[in-house]
Amino acid sequence: MAREIAGRKILGVRRHGKFIVIQLDRGKYFTVHLGMTGKLLSGGEPGRHTHAVITLDRGMLLYDDPRQFGRLELSDAVPGRVEKLGPEPLEASLEQLVEGARGRKTPIKALLLNQSFLRGIGNIYADEALFRAGIHPRTIAGRLRQERLRRLHGAIVEVLT
Repeated sequence: MAREIAGRKILGVRRHGKFIVIQLDRGKYFTVHLGMTGKLLSGGEPGRHTHAVITLDRGMLLYDDPRQFGRLELSDAVPGRVEKLGPEPLEASLEQLVEGARGRKTPIKALLLNQSFLRGIGNIYADEALFRAGIHPRTIAGRLRQERLRRLHGAIVEVLT
């Protein structure tokens, strides 16, 4: 992977759910999933848990991951599993949330954790949004009325912001 990245220019960086997608020139994509404990550090010195060092024009980018749950991937396109994720929660409308919950027999927390429903909501964010909205995590999603979903939608935006 190092040889394929060497000398490339970064064209753009964006978050896509729990992934960081770095678009490189010549049609390549460098995709980072931090897992539970991974982090990208600008500058600093490589340490015991540094698994990748990326030298940039203006410094270094270190990938540290003590538990090694993260993943770095170079590909010719954004990986399919990343592209097929659900909508961005900060951009999803109340109507999308209501429609997505309608008829679902799954608990609302499980639905929020489903990355094909809304991308990027993890365990802590789901718990906090449900708490702020006053909704028990095991409440069946399809049984939530629009007013409770409105509170949840607002809480998701508030927590993620």
